[in-house]
Amino acid sequence: MDLTTPTPPTSFLPPLSRLLSYSSRDIEASLFRLQAVYWPANSPAVLRNRLVQRLVPSASVVDSGYASANEEEDDDGDDDTTAFPRHSDQDVLEILRSDPFEKTYVLKWLTGFVCRSDDWASAENVEEEESELRFTVVDFASTILARFSGQDEEEEAACELTRCFTFPADSSFSTQDITVELNDAPLSSTDHTSVGLQSWGSCILLGRALCANPTSFGLVNDKPLRILELGAGTGLLSIAAAKLLATSSSPVYISATDYHPDVLTNLRRNIRTNFSSSDTVVHVEALDWERPPTIADDKDKYDIILAADVIYSPSHARWIRNCIEVLLHPHGICTVIMAIRQTGRHEGLYKTVDEAFGSQSAGKGGKRLRVVKTEDLEKERGIGRADEAVYRVFQVGLT
Repeated sequence: MDLTTPTPPTSFLPPLSRLLSYSSRDIEASLFRLQAVYWPANSPAVLRNRLVQRLVPSASVVDSGYASANEEEDDDGDDDTTAFPRHSDQDVLEILRSDPFEKTYVLKWLTGFVCRSDDWASAENVEEEESELRFTVVDFASTILARFSGQDEEEEAACELTRCFTFPADSSFSTQDITVELNDAPLSSTDHTSVGLQSWGSCILLGRALCANPTSFGLVNDKPLRILELGAGTGLLSIAAAKLLATSSSPVYISATDYHPDVLTNLRRNIRTNFSSSDTVVHVEALDWERPPTIADDKDKYDIILAADVIYSPSHARWIRNCIEVLLHPHGICTVIMAIRQTGRHEGLYKTVDEAFGSQSAGKGGKRLRVVKTEDLEKERGIGRADEAVYRVFQVGLT
């Protein structure tokens, strides 16, 4: 990779139409060159070390797997490797950085790459090690995209992705497919708790299952319902449920909750995109899993609780259980879905769900929360991350 002479990104970013023909090292090299144009202080040596560290993260850091808490600010001169000479080529660099055509091209390329990344990272006939490296390169590209997003509002809008999901619906609820339009905002490169800014595989598959068979998740269109989504993120499940119940003859109240301020802002935006302010039954509310509100009257509790991809630390299963314990109606049903990973820091994390609910003492009336049913959903091409093997659905109720 020749970094001695500055070159425009349009000359070295590979065509996305042939993305499947490029290896992780090919794309990684292009991303290093891109960093060298816009942020020369980030030397390839330093960046490569970070990329390798993301494959073997510190066990002391609680990380969602979608954005790393290990990422630190760039070294201040500790590495003497520079991307370009700082003299005659500096003017060329300034011209490239200020070129609106080049920057627009870069943003569109990064956005397109992230959109196509699922197929690229999980392509057939790719060995497991290469697939894992591709997954890491995708995170690297997302970090660059997020860094661009902080420069001004116009560029931030260019970095965002609009995703449209269409799910076949149970005809007794809707005669048309359910369509959900979502804004997936760039992940923060420094705050790993902002993962709710994007829609993940488990949520998409649960949304499809919810629309295809609403009654199996507790939805009915002939009686009042209170629905809670924990860790709503982009709001896919809440929006899909609201559209399924649009013709309900009884009142419906849906609470889409999350905690991160940026996630809540993006969630409200998605609600506005899918509904007018006058007809939405979805209400965006902040909820801290560690400190769930206490609801004394059962009539104010929730008939249905939905939670997708909310467990990425052993403590999360206990927090989610505590939320369900105080918020679920005695006759309600809760559905939790999570990705099953066979390697990495999240290996075996699904076991914490059974442990959390199995350790609970009996409550009022001698009943306690239990996992009453489990089902595995197979990974589908183009959905989810390369390290997600299958998705497990847990249905929880008081028994």
